[in-house]
Amino acid sequence: MQQTVRFGGFTVAASQLVSNVPFVLLAGHWVPHFADPQLGWLALALFSTLAANLTPVASVANLIVLELGGRYGKVTFFHFVKVGTAATFLPLLAGAACLLAERRLGLLAGP
Repeated sequence: MQQTVRFGGFTVAASQLVSNVPFVLLAGHWVPHFADPQLGWLALALFSTLAANLTPVASVANLIVLELGGRYGKVTFFHFVKVGTAATFLPLLAGAACLLAERRLGLLAGP
């Protein structure tokens, strides 16, 4: 479980640096070596998807929308992050709690 939480935090941080899709392509090589690979794959899907909401550079889709919508109004980096923080961490906390609860209750197949 600690591995999942640490990996989730690392996924959010790394997705801000290289964008979520390239990070998933890289991290996909590590997940089969986790103590619980099934939980690792689910955590990677959850954390990388929601990490894309945090900053404009976390997802190429964010950059495309901001560029195309720029003629209608500008969204500053800091305004995006202010809204993105809630859009990232509130669902992440709920999603991670559900995922870990399902694992603890035996609703996910174990290693």
